[in-house]
Amino acid sequence: MKKKNKQDIHQYCSLLFKYRPRTEKEIRQRCQEKGFDEEQIEKTIDELYSLKMLDDLRFSKMYIEDGLKLKSKGLFRLERELNDLGVSQDQIRQAIEAVDEEEILDVLKRDYQRNCKNNPERWQRRMYRRGFQTKRIIEVMKTLKDNNFD
Repeated sequence: MKKKNKQDIHQYCSLLFKYRPRTEKEIRQRCQEKGFDEEQIEKTIDELYSLKMLDDLRFSKMYIEDGLKLKSKGLFRLERELNDLGVSQDQIRQAIEAVDEEEILDVLKRDYQRNCKNNPERWQRRMYRRGFQTKRIIEVMKTLKDNNFD
């Protein structure tokens, strides 16, 4: 295997960030798979932190916001996904605490109005599988039924 230099690892990391933000674990893992040595990887990760390109807390907040709004995923599921991406429990907890309760209810209401189609039990099961709390799902169903939105 050819020896890879500092410029190679920087180009590779730039390529990874070109597609989407990454976690420290993802960068470390991908660089190891490419054959970079541990010392180069650690130095590069330190540089990425100092350049503010790598920040697992910021990544978590963006991931949760996008997951909620764009994909209608609940906090339980997003927490599991972030854990799989290598984000620490402390950072995940901080990102979840930053989420507004009203934002979650708005996502549920919007999804209910779009996807319920006269089968609220099916919608309820779907949203539970997507990681939303049962009490929030029931609260939204009650609110919308009381307001005659079905």
